[in-house]
Amino acid sequence: MKRGLSVIALFAGLFAAALYALPALCEVKFKAEIDRTRLYLGERTTLTIILEGEGVDTRQGVESPEVEPHFEIVNQIGPQVQTSMQIINGKFTSSSSWRMTYILEAREVGNFQIPPLVQRLGNRVYRTEAIFVQILEPPEVETHEENGWAPPEDPYLDTKPDKAEAYVGEQVVVSWYLYNHRNIYNLKIGSRPPLTEFKVEELETAKQLNPQVKSFNGLSYNVAFIQNFALFPLKSGKAAIGPLELIYSIPTRKADLFGRRIYQDKSLSSAPLSITVLPLPEEGRPPDFSGAVGEFSLDATLEKDHVRAQDSLNFTVSITGTGNIEFIKAPSLNFPSSLEVYPPEAETEKMIKGGKLVGRRTFKYILVPQKEGDLVLPGISFSYFDPGVKKYQSLESPGFSLHVEPARLRPASPVALSPDLTREEVKLIKSDMRYLKPDKSALKEEGGYLVRSPLYLGVHVIPLFAFFAAYYFRTRKDRLAADPRLKRSRQAHPLARRRLRRAKGILDESHAPDFYAELSRSLTQYFADRFQMEAPGLTSEKIEQVMKEKDIAPDVRERFHLVLSRCDQARFGAVGSDQEGMRKAYQEALRVISELEKSRK
Repeated sequence: MKRGLSVIALFAGLFAAALYALPALCEVKFKAEIDRTRLYLGERTTLTIILEGEGVDTRQGVESPEVEPHFEIVNQIGPQVQTSMQIINGKFTSSSSWRMTYILEAREVGNFQIPPLVQRLGNRVYRTEAIFVQILEPPEVETHEENGWAPPEDPYLDTKPDKAEAYVGEQVVVSWYLYNHRNIYNLKIGSRPPLTEFKVEELETAKQLNPQVKSFNGLSYNVAFIQNFALFPLKSGKAAIGPLELIYSIPTRKADLFGRRIYQDKSLSSAPLSITVLPLPEEGRPPDFSGAVGEFSLDATLEKDHVRAQDSLNFTVSITGTGNIEFIKAPSLNFPSSLEVYPPEAETEKMIKGGKLVGRRTFKYILVPQKEGDLVLPGISFSYFDPGVKKYQSLESPGFSLHVEPARLRPASPVALSPDLTREEVKLIKSDMRYLKPDKSALKEEGGYLVRSPLYLGVHVIPLFAFFAAYYFRTRKDRLAADPRLKRSRQAHPLARRRLRRAKGILDESHAPDFYAELSRSLTQYFADRFQMEAPGLTSEKIEQVMKEKDIAPDVRERFHLVLSRCDQARFGAVGSDQEGMRKAYQEALRVISELEKSRK
């Protein structure tokens, strides 16, 4: 048993050392981003695919997304590939990024999901998140040109709410569009609009302009989406939507001293407007209504249907919908009094789907039954106001059955011994105790204690040596990675031996010209790697000069030149090419390379 534990300790130490020696897993980011998830037929949006991290092979790229039939890819920008290298604390790291941008044009009305993209890197698989998009028919405001409307100025920033009338707490999506006939430059968003009468959630902002060309009074304008917000009115009446500011530049007729055109900065603001906010009706308001407005679904789950008394279990209630999810309060639980209910923990999750804010509000309760028996837990009810049908709706989850088993027996608390116990009573208590080793001498093995044996000491010392060995090799690997020249020099010997093995294979085939050519290449490439030089163009004079500068022993220099000379003579037929001569040349090449390795300083 003890030896088994020692072996386990050995393998645990080796495993820890191996883990230390392994490089940390590289963080890889693979994501798909779209600048609009709610747009009208004919409008454009930008989809960007990004793959970045250490060890990313940017040559393989990423497959194109499946966007038909709702979208058509009208343009493709990229791929844009970047590689960055840095040395931190002596460690060399390299990171690469691959980016592709697609310009998509909405072609078909409906709700659409761009499926996840899958990318395999080594033995790991990465996936992007699915993207939900809503494409709508153009609203009435888009028919301005039929009524003779034209942008009142050039450029012009228009504010477009998706509804002019809403209830308190109802989601209103407000978008800003830029109309321009003349060219503008360096466009950026200035100050945000004042929206003091709303709860505001920023939805989407255009990463780049994707304009549509439309005609107004005979002039062609670029119409481009800029930004949109989800607004939730806080009170009834008129709610003001303040102006959004844009900053842009236009060229002037002036030039600087170097003849470059001078640009003038200008600002552009949208006209303020207001929407009508209706109060929530009193008629039909449920008692449990807490202010949720929108469209919602309810889900309730009980962790298990049987439990012991005094043990805890989780009860989770999730409410998902398109309204302001933060307005939702924890539902009240009408559970039996024998079930202790702790206050819930609330979690809020928000996402953008189809250009609208969608959220999930989750409440996690801890339940503790106090006694055994069968309990019936009634369903959870939740009420909200649906502005689509203009009335209150109520949801209710199914009920639950819970079987409570008897509580576990708890160990009795220790009782202090009375000093007045008799000798017989003490013997009785002592008899309840059973020692694993009642005889101390039984701990000894033949030849001494196990903890003093060479086997025990060995299996505990080996992991320590393994750790330091792993540390040494890891440090050496990092040092070589940070210094490519040193890495090349250190790898010269193993690479040379690998090339010489190829030469030996040719030797066994008795093909002299190929053998001597490979032997000459092996020696020349080793010398180039060893002394950080380029192999092509290396002459005997240059090799001799470098060897003298590096204080290589004269006999080693002479033998190195003799092997190279033998190779050249054999290749050009000046000497014989018998099997024995080839074998001697091979052995001499091995020896001279080994002696050059010993001369490292």
